[in-house]
Amino acid sequence: MTCEEFVELISVYLDAVLEAEQEALFVEHLRRCPPCAVCLEQFRQTATILAAVPAPATIAVTRREHLLAAFRAAHG
Repeated sequence: MTCEEFVELISVYLDAVLEAEQEALFVEHLRRCPPCAVCLEQFRQTATILAAVPAPATIAVTRREHLLAAFRAAHG
């Protein structure tokens, strides 16, 4: 397994839905590749942080349009 393949499978691995053969390759790659081990840990930390963030409140359509117009003007 390449590092690129590893990264593509991280979320599937964390969801525990990898097929047995793919999981074995994933774990073997993880064991041999310290940078990918760091990547996996960063992904886990990011997922944990994002899970703790409350869902955004809805905003009024007029306020949304105002914010989008300001963004477009600034990044034009």
